[in-house]
Amino acid sequence: MTGVQTCALPISQRQGIGIQLLDALVSACERAGARQMVAIIGGVEHTASIRAHEKAGFRQVGTLENVGWKHGRWLDTVIMQRALNPGADDPPVS
Repeated sequence: MTGVQTCALPISQRQGIGIQLLDALVSACERAGARQMVAIIGGVEHTASIRAHEKAGFRQVGTLENVGWKHGRWLDTVIMQRALNPGADDPPVS
């Protein structure tokens, strides 16, 4: 399992750069033979990130309530998932 964090600088926001990065990451993971991708989004108020992940084929699979502390308040964490290649359809390769 590998973790990657992305964010767009204010000057480049709302230009589609985030979805381009996410699409490139999805393609790279598919080429590497990964089965699943999981996104952990810190804060339900990050609607742009949630929408970008939805456009990239992710679906929301859960929310962890009050698990992060930032700027003096508790945050919920959104969990999103996307199947890659055969995803959940094929058994593990032995």
